[in-house]
Amino acid sequence: MPPVFQFTTIELRPDQLVPRKQFSPALKRSPKYRQIKASIQSIGLIEPLVVFPKADDKYVILDGHVRALIFTELAVPAITCLIATEEEAYTYNRQVNALTTVQEHQMILKAIENGVTEERIAAILAVNVRQIRQKRDLLNGIAPEAAELLKTRRVTAEAFRVLKRMTAFRQVQAADFMIAANNYSLGFVKMILAGSKPEDLVQTARRSSNGNERTSGATMEDEINAIQEDLSTVKERYAHDMLTLSISIKYVNSVLTNKDTVQYLKKHHPDLLRELQDATQKISE
Repeated sequence: MPPVFQFTTIELRPDQLVPRKQFSPALKRSPKYRQIKASIQSIGLIEPLVVFPKADDKYVILDGHVRALIFTELAVPAITCLIATEEEAYTYNRQVNALTTVQEHQMILKAIENGVTEERIAAILAVNVRQIRQKRDLLNGIAPEAAELLKTRRVTAEAFRVLKRMTAFRQVQAADFMIAANNYSLGFVKMILAGSKPEDLVQTARRSSNGNERTSGATMEDEINAIQEDLSTVKERYAHDMLTLSISIKYVNSVLTNKDTVQYLKKHHPDLLRELQDATQKISE
């Protein structure tokens, strides 16, 4: 499949951009608009606009209408844009993902390097400072090779915390496993951790004053939270499975009350009939 946009950007004047939709004046008073505007003023443009070329040196905006409106309001002379190869906005949105966890981390580091304080970033993004610091430190303890493999993947911060419990070599192996399976979930990373050899794990335990090994309180709290999340997931899945099973059994029972059906099964599929009868009887008991 050909790429949905060219791999180079172009600088366009606001008057070259043609919007596909109009916004009400109330948009500029909304918290979301103010947040995006503050982000652009403090950090700069994170994601270029996506446009499609038209006649008379004009470009239709496919993605980034609000950003274009803000740049026009700020009287910015040129806006960075990506040139789409198809005019349909749906095609672009379907194939291009939002920022990944690693890209958010890199964005925050870039902003800090440019002199923006963590408190200011937190205020712009409407989150607390603790979350910004967690994203800032996302790759601390992650092998550069593993980070490179996963930088464009939808890996959660929790999954990265599990990866940090592995050695650098095992982290790269885990990243390869995740890409091969196209599975970046926390559960899958935990499965890789569980299947790791002791020598592939980072020794996070420490000794207390009496010589006994103990894990840090933060690690224990993380493990407890993870167990609680897993338990909640299992409960939901169990309830769903039980409901499905109950409906299925009722349907099978209704089928087995039909004499013609039972006679047909008895004649042509007696083994299947016995299994169905045994299954419904055992579940009903």
